[in-house]
This record gives sequence, C-alpha cells and structure tokens, in this order.
Amino acid sequence: ITWTSSESVNTVSLFAGATPVSTTSTVDAVNTGVGLSALVTVHRADRFRVYLVPRVAYVRSTVDLDAGLAGAAVDTTTNGWLASGGVGAQVAVHDHLAIFGEAGGQYSWQRGTSSLTTSRSEDTTRAAGLRSAVGVIVYF
Repeated sequence: ITWTSSESVNTVSLFAGATPVSTTSTVDAVNTGVGLSALVTVHRADRFRVYLVPRVAYVRSTVDLDAGLAGAAVDTTTNGWLASGGVGAQVAVHDHLAIFGEAGGQYSWQRGTSSLTTSRSEDTTRAAGLRSAVGVIVYF
C-alpha cells in the first residue's frame, strides 16, 4: 500500500498591474494490492536449482484531485488484475549466501472510472511486458 499527497499553490496575474490571484490544488492518491506467488522447484542438483515463479495480484488505485479556485474536482478509481510468471535459477555460492536470476512476462488488466465535476468516464487498460530480477539471498 502506498499513499501520496501533494499540494501546489499557483499565483496568476490576469493582466499587467492586476492583483495576483492564488489558487491551491491538492492531490491525494492511494495504491493498494494483494497477491499470491509461488516458487516451484523443477530441478535441483547440489547447490543449483531451477524454479518457476507464477504470481497473480489484485490492484486498486484511487486519486482525488481538487483544483481549488477553478472549482474542478476529479475522482478516479481503478481496479484490476496482474498475472505474471517466469523461470529462475539459484546457486548457493556459500552455506550462507546464494545468488539468483529470473526472467518472464506479465499481463495486467485494469478498469477505471473518472468523475469530473460535470461528467464521468470509464476506461479499460491492458498491458503486457517482460520482467526480470536478480538478487542475493543471505541465510542466517
């Protein structure tokens, strides 16, 4: 879960010599997700193993924008799913240290709604991409 909040103050003079007008805009955003992953070993030999890493996750995002003096307010909510998978390899280089690498792909599907002060819109987004990871495991 992540939460972001920002505030900006904009000062504008409508024409030369006019008194400047200040507006304050705020944005609050919350992103959450929960997922399920597995590490399935498909081959093991001494200090080396090959594994599969399937994952599925539910994600949700909400964004509230208040444009201040302009009177515009936008509320956006997005819900969706993410599925990914890959293959990885791990080697233990010491009793307390291992390194690993993974490569695979992911696909996401999200549906969102946005409500402006006077209108509402809906959209669907699909995305596919590659994913990879490398890392070190320290055993205590």
